[in-house]
Amino acid sequence: RFELLRSLRNDNVYVEIAEWTDAESHLSAVQSDGFRNRVKPLGALATVDPDVFTMVREGRASVD
Repeated sequence: RFELLRSLRNDNVYVEIAEWTDAESHLSAVQSDGFRNRVKPLGALATVDPDVFTMVREGRASVD
């Protein structure tokens, strides 16, 4: 399950929240090369800025 949230103050700011079935599944995913390659460039762009968000989209990941 995941949620995509958009800032109420800044329409260009989004946060994604994912729900995992267990800690091992999450750890396996975030340690994968595919995940690391996708998020590595975001390190230069990410900041910690407290904000208030509203739900944009909610859904469940598909299982192939």
